[in-house]
Amino acid sequence: MELRELKAPLSGAFRQLGWGLVLVMININISGLDILPDFIGYIMAAFALNQLGRKHTSFTKAKWTAVILIAASLVQIIQGLGANFLYLGDKTLQLNLLSVGVLMLYTLLVYWIFEGLIAVAWAHQLRQLRHVAAMRRVYYLTVNVIVMILLPFSLYVPDVLTIVVLPVFGLLSLIAWFLLIRLCFRYAKEYIDTEKI
Repeated sequence: MELRELKAPLSGAFRQLGWGLVLVMININISGLDILPDFIGYIMAAFALNQLGRKHTSFTKAKWTAVILIAASLVQIIQGLGANFLYLGDKTLQLNLLSVGVLMLYTLLVYWIFEGLIAVAWAHQLRQLRHVAAMRRVYYLTVNVIVMILLPFSLYVPDVLTIVVLPVFGLLSLIAWFLLIRLCFRYAKEYIDTEKI
C-alpha cells in the first residue's frame, strides 16, 4: 500500500510519540546535569500513547510503562544518580541493579509499542510496514536482553566487558531506539482509516 497522508489525530499521536522518544534518547549533560531530562520525553510519549490506546490495548500498556518511567526518571533526578547503563565506571551493585531495572522498563515500553504498531499495520493490511516493525522488534529485544544478561557480570569479570563489550551493545541499543523513532514517524505518514481501528 502506498504511503499517504495520515488522518489527524492519529498522525499527530504517532509524531508526538516519535518526538518523545527522541527526547529520551538525547542526553546533554552540563556539569553532570541533564538539560533535557528523560521525564519530559516520557510525558510526551505517555500523552501520545494515551491517544493511541483507543486504537489498541498494547499502546495503553505502553502508556502505563511510560508513567512508571516518568516516576523513575524523577527519582533519579532527585537522588542525583544519573544512572545510565552505558556508563559503568562506578561498579556498585546499586548502580548495576538500577541500570538493569531501568533497562527492563525501557524494553517493556518498547515491546508494547511494537505490539501496537504491528497490530495497527495488521489491521490495515500494511504487510511491508508490519514486517519492518516485526524485524525491528526482534533486533531491539535481542540486543537489550543481551545487555541485561551482561550487566550483572560486569561486577565480577575483567574490564574488557565493561570497556568494550557493553559499550558496543549500548551503541547497538541506541541504534535500535533510533530505528523505532523512525518507524513512529513513518507511521505518522501512513494513511490509516481511523474508522476501522
